[in-house]
Formats: sequence, C-alpha cells, structure tokens
Amino acid sequence: MRVSLPRPFPGKEFLFLRPVLGAALRSVDLERQPVRHRSMPGVDEQQAVQRRVARPGCPNPVAIVKAPAIPALTGIRFFLALFVVIFHFGLGLVSDAPAWARNVLGSGYTAVSMFFVLSGFVLGYNYLGDVKVRASRFWIARVARIGPAYWTALLIQIPFWIQELLPNHTTSFNYPLTTILVSLTCTQAWVIGTHAVWNMPAWSLSCEWFFYLLFPFIGIQLIKLRRNGLFCAMTVFAGLTLLVPLLYLLFQPDHISTASLTQENLTHFTRDTTLLSTRFVLWHDGWYRLALYNPIVHLPTFLLGMSVGRYRRIFSGPRSSGIRRVAVHLSAFAILTVLAISGRMPHILLHDCIVALLFCAFISQVTALWRPVQRLLSTRPLLILGEASYTMYILQHPLSLWFETILRHVFHVTGLEVYTFPILLEFVVVLVAASVLTSVFIEKPARKWIMSVR
Repeated sequence: MRVSLPRPFPGKEFLFLRPVLGAALRSVDLERQPVRHRSMPGVDEQQAVQRRVARPGCPNPVAIVKAPAIPALTGIRFFLALFVVIFHFGLGLVSDAPAWARNVLGSGYTAVSMFFVLSGFVLGYNYLGDVKVRASRFWIARVARIGPAYWTALLIQIPFWIQELLPNHTTSFNYPLTTILVSLTCTQAWVIGTHAVWNMPAWSLSCEWFFYLLFPFIGIQLIKLRRNGLFCAMTVFAGLTLLVPLLYLLFQPDHISTASLTQENLTHFTRDTTLLSTRFVLWHDGWYRLALYNPIVHLPTFLLGMSVGRYRRIFSGPRSSGIRRVAVHLSAFAILTVLAISGRMPHILLHDCIVALLFCAFISQVTALWRPVQRLLSTRPLLILGEASYTMYILQHPLSLWFETILRHVFHVTGLEVYTFPILLEFVVVLVAASVLTSVFIEKPARKWIMSVR
C-alpha cells in the first residue's frame, strides 16, 4: 500500500490532520521504492534502493539506503594498476627521455598509496551508512575478494620457489621457512627483511589485511561522528600521513643525507653503482624500509580514505556542485604537476603523503568530473578492466617470471633486464588478458563459493 501527500501540504485548515496521517504512514508497511539522490550528480543511473530491515531490539524496521554506485572509480583502478606495472617494468624506456617523463614514470609507486586511499574511500562510502558493520560478515567478504587471486598467484610461482630452494641455486633468502609462512599468511610487510620476498607487490596486501581487520571497529566510531567531528578526524588522519616521513627526514636514522633521498636517486633507472648501493641499504638494511612498508605507517592513509568516504556519503550536499567541479579538476591538475616535478622531491614525502592527499581530494569529488571523462571511465571495457585491476596487480610478478622464461628458452631473447617497448607492450597485453580471464573464471566463482558457505 502506498500513501502520498501533496507537498507542500495545502491549506492551513488541514494542519490538524498532520499528526494523524503521520502516525498512519508510520504504521504502513511500505513497499520497496527507488530513492532519488539529488546530492550525487554524475553517479551511475542505477538509483539507490530503500529497503526495510529490522535491527536487533528494535520492534519496527528501519530504512537503509544503499549508496549509489560511482563507476568512474572502477575505471580509475585499472589505470592505477597499469601505472604500477609500467613503473616496475618500463623505467628503462625513459632513461633518455625529458625530465618530466622520467619523473612521471618514476613515481609509479605512488599508485599504491592511491590504492590505499581508494580502498578506504570505497569501503567507507559503501559500508559506513547508519547501520553498524557486522565484523564477521565483512571479513569473510574481504577474504572472498582478496584471497582467490592471491592464492592463484602463489600457485603460479611455485616452480620458481622450488628452484630457489635447490642447493645449487644462489638465493638471497636465508630463512626459506619464514618466507613460506609470511607468503602463505600474507604477512610479508610485518617481518623485517621479508617485504620483498617472492611476490614482491604482495607487501601492500599485508597492509590491506591489517586495514580490513580494523575497519569494523574504527567504522563504528566514525559513524558516531557528526559533520564537525568527522571533519576533525579527516584533518587528524591527513596530518598523521605526514608524521613518519617528516620524522625520518628530521632525524635521518640511516645517516643518509636528505639530498640523496630524492625520487630520481631512489627510483629512476640507473646503472650508477653508488646509487644502487644506497638503494640496497635503504630497501634491505635501513629504517627506510619500515617507513615505506610497515602497515602501521600506511594506516592513516587508509583511515583518511574511510573518513572521506563516510563524509561523501552522508554530508555532501548538492549546493556546491560548481565548487566541486573546480575542486576535482584542480586536484587532478595538481597531481599531474606534482608527478611531473617529483624528481627533486623527497621520495618518502611522495610515497604516502602529498600525492595521496591530492588523490583523496580528487576521488571525493570525482562525480563532478568532466562528463566525457566520466563516461569514458564508466564504459563497459574499462569496468571489466577495473574489476580485474587487483588481479592484474598481484599477478604481474609471477607472470613476468613465466614471460621471461618463455622468451629466453623458447624464443632465445636476451637482454631482458631492461624491457624494450615491444616486449613491454607484449607483456602488458598478456598480463591484462590473463588478469581478465583469472577474474572471470577463477576469482569471481571462488568469491561466490566462499560467500555461499560462510
């Protein structure tokens, strides 16, 4: 049964009926109806659905509004994953390119920080409505989302692990049992010296697991905050992202000058043995690796994304659409500018700070992005690629081992220490195709099975 009242209520002579009709409306079991979100310009045309559910201890059902989808974020995920892949395998292509090109490709590691922000934003936007998150249900959903592709990557790389453990193989892993345990449990980033073992990009998943573990508990506190409190939380989290990098630069615990810690010295392609030696010390023996890889250091970035996602869902109104359009395009321009001039900037400040903060401002207003760009990011092919972006990220290293092995032993290709453009293009095509197939035929069926047996 549906009951509707004309708005505004006509005539003062009928005002005495308001309490009576209001009580009648509250007693009616309303059917499911679409809810229009005028405060969400640029979101997917699929409208949020209002459904009636009962809370424990509450005799009457309460309305829960599902957040409208923002499909452009899915398309952005693909480009972030591609950015990381090119950073890992294509830096040699721009060794003689203009400085801005070397700087942009040399800052591909910042895409991982953007992933942390995006992950927190999406979870905060989708889960932090007005109802408490069920921790067990959330954790099972996260295992179903992350686990299948991660374990597939482990299986793909098993032959190379066996080869590394053979007596006649030179390996840098002094504790193979430790490497096996941290890889199976996805805790690489927690154990000193194991953040880069076997599937090196998986260190970021150690951080994600930690974030997922804390999400239900922190989410409860964020839900309780009003507008001003949530804004204060965002400010605190933004400040905490800068804390560890600034402390490192201030005290220099590895006794390496700040001038040597620029991005061009630490990430750009080089054959300089002095720079390579400095990088090895920082990545493997210094405090620097803790500042870059420890999950606790990256937690504020995720929390910032969470709080912004919650704010975007609950408190973002429709009146400042013009300001939003200016903000989203300015933040996009600022990100590109920072990446283009990043060569002389401290690497540690870019890794989880400056770019992450700008990207947070960008995705918070992404629905105000120029319409043609939104439509492009929301096209069916990019949505498919975006859904496979996590698989693409986690499979890049295992597939590169097989790719290089086949090129060396079947096609007798040499000089694979530095990929040429044709080889990089071939690898990207193979990786994207394998990621989509893995996502469709392994990851999604496994996810459905895990969710069905919970």
